[in-house]
Amino acid sequence: MNPVHTIEISLSKKKILRFLISGIFFLGCGIWMIASQKTGNRSFGDLLLQFIAWGGIALGLFCVYIYPKQLFNKKPGLVISEEGIYDNITAAKFGLILWPDIEAIFETAFPLQASTQYFITISLFDPEKYIARQKNTLKRKLLLANAKKYGSPVCISVHELNISHTELLQLLNAAFEKYQQSRLDTIVGHNSQQ
Repeated sequence: MNPVHTIEISLSKKKILRFLISGIFFLGCGIWMIASQKTGNRSFGDLLLQFIAWGGIALGLFCVYIYPKQLFNKKPGLVISEEGIYDNITAAKFGLILWPDIEAIFETAFPLQASTQYFITISLFDPEKYIARQKNTLKRKLLLANAKKYGSPVCISVHELNISHTELLQLLNAAFEKYQQSRLDTIVGHNSQQ
């Protein structure tokens, strides 16, 4: 039996700081655009620009709310252990996702206009079990939407982790294969004893 050694993947403070600074920039630009409109400069009176300004403010507030917490968070973003995967990085922060609950681990592409965003999707036998853990109604609805669109509520991005997307996918699949082999060895060993 090959046990899965515990692997801790830390949060990237440099990436998180970059997101925080970008958020502050968007917040500042949005406020400036709205303030310019109020002081009589009608160059920002256009509805589209108002929409962009309010969008910048919303994005900035989101970043200012989320990233300072992440910046000072001492816990690893993701832990791969013999028990399963401990998630401290996704918005839902699922906690421990047990190996027996995992059906598959695969890559999901989310096409954007300028590029493609890749996620690592952890397909679960019973997604409802993990969705039910979420107490926040809005987050629960977002998880249901993720499950419907991507096949699972658990979609991991490496944007805030000290690891590349490809490396994390390889680590997770290797650990999952070890778990599956260990389980198979246990079943075969148990059957041969009978």
